[in-house]
Formats: sequence, structure tokens, C-alpha cells
Amino acid sequence: MKDSEIRGVVLEKFYDGRHNDKYFPKEEDFPGIEMSAIFRVCDQLHEHGLLKTWKTVGSPVVQGFGMISANGVDVMEGITKPPLSISITNNHQNISVGNISQASNITIGNNNSVSIETNLKEIIEALKENSSASEEEKQSALSLLKKFIAHPLVSSMAGASLTLLG
Repeated sequence: MKDSEIRGVVLEKFYDGRHNDKYFPKEEDFPGIEMSAIFRVCDQLHEHGLLKTWKTVGSPVVQGFGMISANGVDVMEGITKPPLSISITNNHQNISVGNISQASNITIGNNNSVSIETNLKEIIEALKENSSASEEEKQSALSLLKKFIAHPLVSSMAGASLTLLG
């Protein structure tokens, strides 16, 4: 298992225990992962500010305890990007749904595709509203953007933005 994957599993355990005073990593919490790897990853998470506290006992380390930081919580909730490589399964997604009874093109997901679609919509609107460009330049730019969005690697993330291009 890669360190980035172990970091994700460990940070998730600290996240789950965030309402307790401290979290003590236990072997049964991490089946198939050596405790030495868990302790090493905890050191890394603390060093990068994702754990507010991290204390170890013994040399070599036989036990440790700590607490997730506010930044660690934000990383787990997808609000902040992690300062080092972390593979998070993201079982802790918050979904806010307003009044959608009259809405269309509603997407509920992990926010990545929604962000991409929103950013593309902003680009499309900016291209259409650019008063300093000629109509021909606008159409050329929109055509290039349409080709980009239509590419199979991009189209799955672009969502409904493609329909805005006509």
C-alpha cells in the first residue's frame, strides 16, 4: 500500500474520532498495515499540519495518540487541498440542496464535476460577453472550447456545459 493511501486511511480515522479528546491508533483499526507505517504516516500528517497534536510513546514507538487539526478536517471534507499526496475515499461528503423543485441540470456528487462545469460556464459567458473581441474571434474561441469539451477525456467532466456552446 502506498503512503498516500495509508495517509488517507489514517486521516479518516482521526476525522472519525475528532469529537473525542484524543485518538489512539490501534492495530485492529488498520488491518494489513504495519503499525510502524501508521506511526510514520502520523508523523507526516502532523508535520504538514493535518494533525493538531501527535505524541508517541517508546523507542521504538509502541503507541501514539493525537488529534486532527482544523486543516485536517477541511481536507477530509473537501474544503481544502491537502499539502501532501493523500488518497481519500471521501466517504464524508456534505451535500447541500436548496430548492430544486423548478431547477434543471441538477448534479449531486463530490463537487469536482460541479466545479468544472461551473468554471466552464464562467469561461463561456466571459467569451460571449467580451466586448473587445470581434464576433468572428468569439465564435472561433467558442469553437475551440467546444472541441476541447467534446474530447472523450474531458466530456465526462464537462457535463451540461457543452449545451451552452450550441
